[in-house]
Amino acid sequence: MVLVAAVSAVLSYAIIEGPTRGWSSRVVLAAFMVAAVLTPLLLWRSATAARPVIDLSPFRDRQFSLMNLAILLFTVSFYGTLLSNVIFLQQLGILGAADRPGRRSRSAARGAHRPLDQPSGGADRIPARSSPRRRDLDGRIRPSRGRSRRLAPLAAHWLPPVLLTGAGIGLTLPVQAGAAVASLPDH
Repeated sequence: MVLVAAVSAVLSYAIIEGPTRGWSSRVVLAAFMVAAVLTPLLLWRSATAARPVIDLSPFRDRQFSLMNLAILLFTVSFYGTLLSNVIFLQQLGILGAADRPGRRSRSAARGAHRPLDQPSGGADRIPARSSPRRRDLDGRIRPSRGRSRRLAPLAAHWLPPVLLTGAGIGLTLPVQAGAAVASLPDH
């Protein structure tokens, strides 16, 4: 049980701290190396223990092993597609603007960076520069018609295939999981 927690914690730490500290920093590389050393130890312990934390016996079944490999590849490619979509929308300026000079992200504009013990009266949501754009009562800028015209082609050409892909993935993963356990004996 300790090995499962240690591998998960060290690997999670490395992945979370990689972008902040740098993927080649000593701490991140050390965390990846510790995870790489502990994972085979965890698998060995699970294979030899009388009551293992991770039961490896289902992996002796060929169909179960192949379907789990297919699920792994499928989910990795799905999350890669999801990440690509997020990056695409960020480059179009639709999602967040934190990386653009002179602009703040929506979460920073809402004050999401403020500690919880500092109340917000709403006045800090209105930027110092005044613009002729319409504002809601709480100070947020209403979307202009120009933005909706710019998003219309995106919604017409990009959104339907993305939604169709998402629906296909949502229907495929349970089928793959069912196929993986179909050949296992009932316990």
